[in-house]
Amino acid sequence: MTTGLPVRTKARMSFSMTDTIIPHSLEAEKALLGAVLITPAVVGPLLEGLAPEDFYRDAHRRLWDVFRVLHTGGRQIDLVSIRAELDRSNDFDRVGGASYIASLTDGVPRSADADHYSRIVMEQSDRRRLQAICRDGITGAVEEASPSEFATGIVQQLSEAVRGHRGRSVTLAASLQELLVALDDPPRVCPTGLQTLDALGAGFRPGELSLLSGRPSAGKTALALAMARTVAMSGTKVWFASLEMRHVSLSMRLLAAESNVEFLKLRSSTQLTPTEHARLVDGVDRLSALPVELDDSPGMGLNDLRRMIVGKDGLLVVDYLQLLRPPVHTRAYGNRVQEVGAVSRGLKAIAHDCGVSVLALSQLSRAVEGRGRKAEPVLADLRDSGELEQDADVVMIIFPKGELSVLKVAKNRNGPTGRVLLDFDGSKQRFRECDALPPETDPVKRAAEEW
Repeated sequence: MTTGLPVRTKARMSFSMTDTIIPHSLEAEKALLGAVLITPAVVGPLLEGLAPEDFYRDAHRRLWDVFRVLHTGGRQIDLVSIRAELDRSNDFDRVGGASYIASLTDGVPRSADADHYSRIVMEQSDRRRLQAICRDGITGAVEEASPSEFATGIVQQLSEAVRGHRGRSVTLAASLQELLVALDDPPRVCPTGLQTLDALGAGFRPGELSLLSGRPSAGKTALALAMARTVAMSGTKVWFASLEMRHVSLSMRLLAAESNVEFLKLRSSTQLTPTEHARLVDGVDRLSALPVELDDSPGMGLNDLRRMIVGKDGLLVVDYLQLLRPPVHTRAYGNRVQEVGAVSRGLKAIAHDCGVSVLALSQLSRAVEGRGRKAEPVLADLRDSGELEQDADVVMIIFPKGELSVLKVAKNRNGPTGRVLLDFDGSKQRFRECDALPPETDPVKRAAEEW
C-alpha cells in the first residue's frame, strides 16, 4: 500500500543543506493577518509573543509591524490606517497594495482562530531558527578554533531558539506566596547616583533591562561609567562589556572623575602637579577596591555575556547594544532590524534568566537631527529596531539642552516618566545633577513669562 508519504532511507539522510526546504506556512500567516483585519481587538495578546521576523514573507513582516505600531499608538487597525502607515515608509506597493491586503480576509473561517494561526507561525519560525543554527553548526564544527566553546554556544542557541511551551506556569496561590516573601525581603534596587532618577523608580532592579540612548558624543559612556561606579560603591558587582573602547580608556575616565583631575592631563601625564599626582594615587586605591570587571573583547555576543555573569548577581553594562554580535539565526536570515531585535530580546532574557540588572547603551537614529536643533528625541528615534522600546523596562535618552544635558526617562514600565537636568564637566568626565530646570525648559516659568 502506498501512503503518499516520503520513505526515510539511509540514502535520504545524506543531503545538502542548500536543498533543504525552509519551514514556513504562508496559509497560516495569511489567515492570522486576515483574522486581525476582521477583528482588530485580537491583536493585543498576540503581539507579546509574535514579532515581525517570525513571518516568512517580507510583506507579512511589514504588515505585522504596522499592526504593532497602530495598536501601540491606540489607532484603529483598518485599511485606511494601514495604508497611511505604509505610505510613510513607501512600503504600500511592496506588500502588494490594497488588493492583496483585502484578499487576506478571504477564506478565514473565524477570527477566534487567530491564536491557533499564531502558534503555527511561531512554530515555523522556531523551525527556521533551528535549521539556521544547525546549518552554521556544520560549518563551525570544522572552522572554529575551540570545539568545546563552540559546542557550548550551539547548545545555548538551540535552547533559546524554541520558545514553545516550557511548563513554567504557576498557580495564583503560589504566585501570591512568592509575592509575600518578596515583600518581607524585597530585591535590592541599585541606585543610579542621580536623586531625581532614583525617585522616579528608574534604579537598577534584578531581571530588568534599561536602555541609555543618545546620539554620538552625547555622554552615554561617561554617564554609564558614573552609574556603574555608584552601583559598585554600594557593594554590588558590576560587569562592563565595552565593544567600542579599550579597558584602559574606561579606567582613565573613571579615574579622572574619581580623582578630580582633568582627563587631558591624565592622558598626557606630563603636566600633573604633585597634588594632582597624589589625588590620582588615592583615586586608584579607591577604585581598585570596587567590585568591577571590564571586558573589551572584540566581537562579543550574547553567549559571551552569559558566560561572564553566570551564577552571579549584579549590574551588567553593555557599551553598546548595536555592536553586539547577533545570534546565528538572525545572521542567517534577517536584516539589521531583525538582528538588533534579537539582541534586544537576548539581553532581556539574560536579565530575566540570570537575575541581573542590564544597562545597555544604544544609538539614536539620525532622524532626530533632521527635525531641527530644538527637536527633542522620542522613543521612535531608537535606532534599528522598534523592539528596543518593547523589550526595555526603562528607556533613558540623553540629549543636549543649551550648555546642559537632559536625561529623559521616556519609558518606565513600573513607574512614572520624567527628566533630569545634568551639567557635564567633560574635562573631568563628571556629571552633576542640577537643582532646577532653566526658565526656557521649565513649563511653569515659561507660562508665567508668556502671561
